[in-house]
Amino acid sequence: LYQLADESTGQWEGFLQALREAYHDELFTTKRLADRLGTDHALRDALPDELEDDLKPESLSRRMGITFSKRAGRRYGESNLHLERAGEEKRATKWRVVTGESL
Repeated sequence: LYQLADESTGQWEGFLQALREAYHDELFTTKRLADRLGTDHALRDALPDELEDDLKPESLSRRMGITFSKRAGRRYGESNLHLERAGEEKRATKWRVVTGESL
């Protein structure tokens, strides 16, 4: 059980690092992210296992939204990388990846 938790934590830390590199401080929706995964191979390769089942943008966007909501605020790695809600756009949550404590 601990091994699975450690593997998942490492995958999420890597994915959040890749997201941070891809978007910097820019806000994104899961739809925009799902669309970008079609061309951004580094980002797609960093996807945690739990998000890799179905890479069709529509279903992936929905799954990412649910998963991001569950993981929002959870810290990963020494730099405390985490997902943070950053408002809404056309009824879709906007996200950003931040380090340390949020403002």
